[in-house]
Amino acid sequence: VGLAEIEIFGPCSHVFEGTCRGDRRTWDSGLGGCSTYAAGEVNEHNCNDESGGFSAYEVCPQCGNCTEFRTVAKPLDVGAVGGGVNCESDIAGTAYVMYTENLFASTRFSDIPATNAERMLCVRYVAEGEFSVAGWQYHSSEGDWTADWTGNWTAFSPDRSVDTLVAEVDISSGRIASLAGTHREHRGIRMGYVGGDLRFQTTAAKLAFQVSGNYIQPHPERPWGDVNLVEAHGFAMMSSTHGELLAELCIDKDNR
Repeated sequence: VGLAEIEIFGPCSHVFEGTCRGDRRTWDSGLGGCSTYAAGEVNEHNCNDESGGFSAYEVCPQCGNCTEFRTVAKPLDVGAVGGGVNCESDIAGTAYVMYTENLFASTRFSDIPATNAERMLCVRYVAEGEFSVAGWQYHSSEGDWTADWTGNWTAFSPDRSVDTLVAEVDISSGRIASLAGTHREHRGIRMGYVGGDLRFQTTAAKLAFQVSGNYIQPHPERPWGDVNLVEAHGFAMMSSTHGELLAELCIDKDNR
């Protein structure tokens, strides 16, 4: 089991022994918030102070009497990596490797080579021009890949609930850079992820990349249906390799 020290918060309607109650981010006794009850702070010895039906002992982990929890998004399987992804482009600039959870089943994508990775493809954003409408395009082809395969670029609409940009590709140099550790949105698509074992390797074709790895850990902002509660005050209750849930916790999503 992997261990990680992570800040955790979020009340639960059926709390476990030692779990903080209320919301430490907004709780205030009138003499100060939870941060003022930490060791060395003005309210260090006043953890009996109450507000909203809870004492500082019950709400604030700074008092040393309870532990806080938070949700962590479920790790996502990379799926079958196949022949990787191809980003060959007729225009210079930047392309991205995008993870999507239903590539071959999705009606958004067609003409994806059978050799393509199961859940990743190359995408780019194009500005409006004489022969193009501004928007996202994905790389597709009706044939098998070869070293000089250029394929086609086809418009698609991003789906923020399942699409994540996981790598950035410089078309001119052929260099690819992981977006692990990045956390923002780029033109309607989530960019970056927490971490994982996803790797990319260049091939004989300049802009074709082999994919390896088993999972990525997305940022904890996915829909509630994809959330596992796994971490508590420095102890990750999940496998460090694939997110196996080792302890079932509860949370009240309406009070998160």
